[in-house]
Amino acid sequence: PQLRVLTLYPYTTEIERVNAILAKKLRSVKKEPASKFHAPDGNASLRPKTLRGPKGPTAAKSTRTGGGEHGHDVSRGRRAGAAAAMEASEDKDAGLRMWQLKKALQGQYKSGRESHLVKEGKGLPVDGLEMWKKRLALYDTGVENEVCVNTGVPKTLGVARCSATGLITYFSGDGHRLKPHPDCPGLYYCEEWYDDFSAMDALSQKPMMEYAKGNGWLPCRVASESWVVNRHMKLGLRLMRRMAQGESSITMDDVKAAVEASKAREKLEDSEKASVQKALDKAAAEEAAKVGLDEKEGVAMSEEVRV
Repeated sequence: PQLRVLTLYPYTTEIERVNAILAKKLRSVKKEPASKFHAPDGNASLRPKTLRGPKGPTAAKSTRTGGGEHGHDVSRGRRAGAAAAMEASEDKDAGLRMWQLKKALQGQYKSGRESHLVKEGKGLPVDGLEMWKKRLALYDTGVENEVCVNTGVPKTLGVARCSATGLITYFSGDGHRLKPHPDCPGLYYCEEWYDDFSAMDALSQKPMMEYAKGNGWLPCRVASESWVVNRHMKLGLRLMRRMAQGESSITMDDVKAAVEASKAREKLEDSEKASVQKALDKAAAEEAAKVGLDEKEGVAMSEEVRV
């Protein structure tokens, strides 16, 4: 059979021809003004010039999407209308869900609810609706994304906790009025004692402050910054809580004095423990050295016996 010899010459010629066409197009693009290059007729610019119809701003109004600049306006209007309709639908669903939750809670809170204690004569019916009236305002749909003027709690949050005392405050409900920390979202303190509480709790909240500054989250808390292992920090939190709960015999000066006294006692105790531990370590080192010396002497004696 006759052998056929293949050559790359035709393929090389085709590649060169395509490259020449692309180079010509690139040169024309560089010469063409930017105002004409960026699709002056919208999606119609992708078509041959003979099939584009009226050009750019002079095109007649059209309801067809992509039929010139006005077509883009119609398309944007339709998308905006669809987005608005979807948002309205979501708001409606959220409002319905809020109403259902409020109705369910009202059913639990009303005084006519059957109670075993009431039937047994061991208690009296309580009007929970009146008791939790303010807290139920969270499920009202009339106020959206606002901060309660009485408590300082945003409606979207619903409930917040003072970071120093642990006391809870509800949106439009009961609890101390809270003030958010300006540099750390989600950190709240009782507004009445904001400066004192935030200063007293600053060391404990250091990881959150660093995270809010963009320095990353610390995987663990340093022992000196944790109230769990520092009695003076825990004492300060407990006294601030009692003061915020209305214990008039405690003032902020009393809290600071008690914390400083406890801190001094802890420092003295730590120093004494360190001294005791140092003595133990020294005795252990001397004992280990003595044992090592005895072992060396024993090895030397055994070698002499062998000799």
